[in-house]
Amino acid sequence: MRGAAGRVLLGGGGILAGLLLAEGLFRVLGLGNPASCYDFIFRWVPSSPFYVHDDPEIQVALTPSFQGSMVYERAMDAKVLKTVPFRVSRHGLRGPDRADMPPPGTTRILAVGDSFTFGEGVGDDETYPAVLERALNRYGRYEVLNAGTPTWSLRQEVRWLELNGRTIQPAIITLGFFVNDLEPSFYRDPRDPMPPAVARVPVWASWENGLRRYSFMVNYIARYVERQRLARALLGVQRDYRDILRASMETDAFETRLRDGLNRFRTQCRMLHARCVVLLLPMLDAFHVDPMADFLARVGLEARRFGFEVVDLTPALRSLSQAELTVLPGEAHPSAAAHRAMGEAVADYLLACPTPCPGRTLPGRDRE
Repeated sequence: MRGAAGRVLLGGGGILAGLLLAEGLFRVLGLGNPASCYDFIFRWVPSSPFYVHDDPEIQVALTPSFQGSMVYERAMDAKVLKTVPFRVSRHGLRGPDRADMPPPGTTRILAVGDSFTFGEGVGDDETYPAVLERALNRYGRYEVLNAGTPTWSLRQEVRWLELNGRTIQPAIITLGFFVNDLEPSFYRDPRDPMPPAVARVPVWASWENGLRRYSFMVNYIARYVERQRLARALLGVQRDYRDILRASMETDAFETRLRDGLNRFRTQCRMLHARCVVLLLPMLDAFHVDPMADFLARVGLEARRFGFEVVDLTPALRSLSQAELTVLPGEAHPSAAAHRAMGEAVADYLLACPTPCPGRTLPGRDRE
């Protein structure tokens, strides 16, 4: 009996020694450091800017005349890493209020999209629609309205355009297509600042009750588990998520959602007599390894079949390092530098093509 207890103690001691050795190795290699900004919490201050929309297809939209901030906090101690003020116009668009009608002699552009177009993590004047407006105004009179809304899919974006396009009366519409825009729309209560798949985490992996804030090894493993869960739930943009997106290209649902969305978008463009351009927005985590170019090329090909002009913004971002691309390390949204590169690329295209030119390739820019 005494011998068995000794073996148990010896075995337990060996396991503990192994765990301590592994923890030491993780610390030496700097893997899973809880103090890094890879582990952050994003929240809206003073409250969520969303409200439940009357239209069930849109689900949620930005609250008109809302003013607040986007705050990034380090998870382990709530230290503020970044605070970004923003405002929503009385029309529910990101940025300052604009007149109902475009001023005489001014070309109005409407930028439709999701959080990439909205500019999550950057200021009102740093988003690519704001950069586009400044770049174009060096050569004429333009105004660019930012209708980007976080969490929206292609279906929600097109539905919003169906309801509001006639009121805004844009001469040009850009549709910022990101790689998750064909996913089913997940309803999220605007009062909940985090998607459900992020909010529900195992106790051991939580910052409040778990070991993540103390152990490099536990934090590293928890990050991996989060990536897997987000990928399975189709609610995140992580490395494992790429495989799911590529697999989705072979499904009937992919083709149905893409063609239905593009067809509805084309109908609105014709009704509004607007020139419409589809912007392909690449994935930014591990961008220089895999920006999902094959996925975007598939979408671009289909968009051209529907008669749209297509601008792939991947080449515009090639000159930026991985650290320069995103708002924070481990964040998926474009930095101010990335927005500037994208906005200037769109301006280059529109200035080189004052009228539709679907087959045009800009000097120095890659064809899909």
